[in-house]
Amino acid sequence: LSIQPVKINSIVAIVTIRTSIVTYKLDQLKYHYESALEKSNVGLWVWIDTDKGQSWWSDSFLALLGYEKNDIEPGFQTMIDLIHPDHLESFMKTMNAFYETKETYTSFIEEKLEIKMRTKSGAYKYLLFTSKSLKEDTVLRFTGTVVDIDVLKNIEDTLIQREAQLKLSMEAGNMGTWSWDIATNDVVWSDHVLQ
Repeated sequence: LSIQPVKINSIVAIVTIRTSIVTYKLDQLKYHYESALEKSNVGLWVWIDTDKGQSWWSDSFLALLGYEKNDIEPGFQTMIDLIHPDHLESFMKTMNAFYETKETYTSFIEEKLEIKMRTKSGAYKYLLFTSKSLKEDTVLRFTGTVVDIDVLKNIEDTLIQREAQLKLSMEAGNMGTWSWDIATNDVVWSDHVLQ
């Protein structure tokens, strides 16, 4: 785009055109970014000011919980309200540890926390929160991702239950197991076989 400005009004028009083009391209990038997040079951969140409780949740984060933009007000209290009672204690321990060191905080803190949260339908879903903190002057901010791990956690719980059932069945039948790795000639016996 090559426009030759002739007078002041023309310069304003050129700046306006270029600003519109940049804004349009940014909107396109934002749309593609949000689409990619939604399709991958990942959301973003920012705790803008910990003292004021200001926070922002991406549309894809809200969608993980079944909400739309104006359904709920993102924030600390909303977080507490949506966390499953069994997971609230570990969340609060993490937050209390942060508040105890807040005044002397100087470096990045990276955290990962699995939390079960209530969705709009009332069901609970496992989410993995990752966070990184940053201190700018006196303001402390956290940013992070939230990933839907509900299917993985349900598979893990099922495997744990099945393993316990298998162990009980083996003990009740007075049986054991063994395995042989032909390549290394390693043999592994369960404790029950050796009794």
